[in-house]
Amino acid sequence: MNKDELTQWVRQQHFQALNDDHQSLSRPERRKTDPPPVNCQEWMNEWNKQRKDIESKKKGSLQKTADMRSATHDRMKEDFDNMISNEVKFWDTDQVVDMWHVPEKKTTCKKNRRKKRKNLKVLETIRGHHVGRLDDGKHEMLDTGWVEENIGGHMRNVLKSNANNRHTLPAGDVNNGSVVDVNKLKVPGAPPCKFQQNDKKTCVFSSFASCLHCLGHTHAANRVDALAGNHSLKVDNMDRLKCALEETLGKRCCTRNYKKGALNLLDLNQQHEKSGKSFPTVAVLQGEDGGVEHAVTVYGSWLFDSNVDVALPLNKKSLDWCIVGRFKCVHQAVRFFLPKPKNKGPVKRVKKN
Repeated sequence: MNKDELTQWVRQQHFQALNDDHQSLSRPERRKTDPPPVNCQEWMNEWNKQRKDIESKKKGSLQKTADMRSATHDRMKEDFDNMISNEVKFWDTDQVVDMWHVPEKKTTCKKNRRKKRKNLKVLETIRGHHVGRLDDGKHEMLDTGWVEENIGGHMRNVLKSNANNRHTLPAGDVNNGSVVDVNKLKVPGAPPCKFQQNDKKTCVFSSFASCLHCLGHTHAANRVDALAGNHSLKVDNMDRLKCALEETLGKRCCTRNYKKGALNLLDLNQQHEKSGKSFPTVAVLQGEDGGVEHAVTVYGSWLFDSNVDVALPLNKKSLDWCIVGRFKCVHQAVRFFLPKPKNKGPVKRVKKN
């Protein structure tokens, strides 16, 4: 979405959060407080109405008071615009890479009492909240509504159970890029991507399953795809993928882990071993905005993305399309050294009489 659409979305989410907070109050508390505006247009109409009322009282003896009210009223509009602008800047540039949960705690603070001039200790409760680390290293307190909408239930439970411990968000984003653009990237003779993630966040499992199917490991591919829905958004989804593969193959599968920036996908020589063989590599992509929400599987010169029905050629344009932006580097990658595929299915155990 462009900047205007993003600004409109941020305003909508802001007033939606205000109304949700108002509805969460008890009935007596709701009676004492006025309901917040439904949207930004209603807020602006109320602001303009109050402005006209202030301007009408700038005559005679009430002019000084009206000037003070006018300055306060203008400052309220300025603060609102700055808040929306900062929120748009956050969504437009910064992306959450790691996050952790800060549990609720009670603290004491000192408040000065003017009449008696004594410092009184007051017990305050700081509500539990989530904190995210952005790609530039800054820490940001995350909105509760955003966390519930974008972070899966299992991940939220893990964060709460391991409070104050930092966890990297698992990749699993859905690519809503243009279909016309991806059709320009397709080439004749490309291997098919059998397993699609559709509107689910299963890019790690689904892209790898398509690559397995292409290599002839059909049983393993079907098994990995069947487990995609339950294991994709969990913290250790790469380890779970390895366990599922080894369980299906019936033997241990050797892997090689790549840290951030260690694997260059644009260097085709790195996609082959010294023997000249290629092996599937699941790579979490990072864009220039710091986002690490999407993963693909690379095999040789082909890129398997679970949002496309065929594999794409491994180049800069394909990587840019996959992350709906500009590709920067590989945030994390795991290469799987698979054995030769067998046409036979898994061996079934026979009970001894």
